[in-house]
Amino acid sequence: MSRSVTVAVVYVMCVTSLSWRDALKAVRGARNVANPNVGFLRQLQDFESERLTEERRRLKAKYHNLTLEDEDEQMAKQFLASYYHSLSVGEMCEGNCPPGVACPRGLCHQPR
Repeated sequence: MSRSVTVAVVYVMCVTSLSWRDALKAVRGARNVANPNVGFLRQLQDFESERLTEERRRLKAKYHNLTLEDEDEQMAKQFLASYYHSLSVGEMCEGNCPPGVACPRGLCHQPR
């Protein structure tokens, strides 16, 4: 699931103004078990710092007639709000549950 989550995060980054961290949270707002491995997280960070601006520009030039940009941004922000709501009510964690505490996603403390 790491690779497909990473592709979804890159898409969200490219069609919205979200950073890789917020795009990942938005994806987790839609699917709380989304959990790319450390290598993919590093690639997301590299993509944001090295290629994201260029890719956003390329997509806008190629698909300038599409008017989904506002809808994509709104949907991503709704999923981001869902993530923060789930976090606030204890249905979600940020991947750093302390030892001995049950992880609401069931992902913390599992070997990678």
